[in-house]
Amino acid sequence: MRPTRALPRTRAAERWAAVGVACAAVGVACAALAMLAVGARADAPSGHFIDLGDGTVQDSKTRLLWQQEVVGGGNRAAMLEYCSTLSLAGRGWRVPSVLELRSLVDETHTNPSIDARAFPLTPQEAFWSSTLVAGHPDRGWYVNFAFGYAASNSVDDGYHVRCVR
Repeated sequence: MRPTRALPRTRAAERWAAVGVACAAVGVACAALAMLAVGARADAPSGHFIDLGDGTVQDSKTRLLWQQEVVGGGNRAAMLEYCSTLSLAGRGWRVPSVLELRSLVDETHTNPSIDARAFPLTPQEAFWSSTLVAGHPDRGWYVNFAFGYAASNSVDDGYHVRCVR
């Protein structure tokens, strides 16, 4: 048997540690969680986002249009309702998938891990995604913008939202 080595102290290693904790806590299949924590890199370099001056930000890479303002404190259902009725610069807003939300993460920054020029006043807290945990309809994925990691929790918990279209 080969001896095991600890992962070096890197951001990826920290995310792998979080994966183990989250998997043990919710008992979900870890392949998807591992992809979100480490494999789905989300580098969003400066200049990647264009402030349109109307409360929205255009992602020049994904072509997604983001709400610039932070809305928060609601459970997942309340945030889904909020986005579906938002009329900022037009209609058609929704809660982003966890992968779309991770595309906002700038891994060169922490606290918050986002382009602060494009998204000022973003709290170092969790934001709901529209993605539910497979096999667990009472659990939803979120992205925490303190360090940019994705995890899941009860859909009844109150987190922020940033709508997309």
